[in-house]
Amino acid sequence: MRRPNLKIKTAIILLALSSTLLAQEPTPPPAKSSGSTVRLSLIVTDSKDKSLDAISKDDLHILEDKVEQTVLSVEADVRPVDLGIAIDASSSVLRYLEPVIKGAKLGR
Repeated sequence: MRRPNLKIKTAIILLALSSTLLAQEPTPPPAKSSGSTVRLSLIVTDSKDKSLDAISKDDLHILEDKVEQTVLSVEADVRPVDLGIAIDASSSVLRYLEPVIKGAKLGR
């Protein structure tokens, strides 16, 4: 199943990370390759902005200067993540507190 929104979001993420990509040293290619290999960190979402955990290299289309690049592999990042959210509960925000808390719980 094609995910057209996936291509757009991938292109946006690639553009946002372009300065980081240019600063990285290419890693040695894991297989026979005619060019350098670049490692990308991506967060992939569907059309409802829900995170996709299982994607394959065939789901990704990476473009550089409007030229599609070969995706060699896709691996899940399994490092643990600690996350904290600070919520302003002062009187000026009190009337918005319920939707703010609801928004903070969206990741569950």
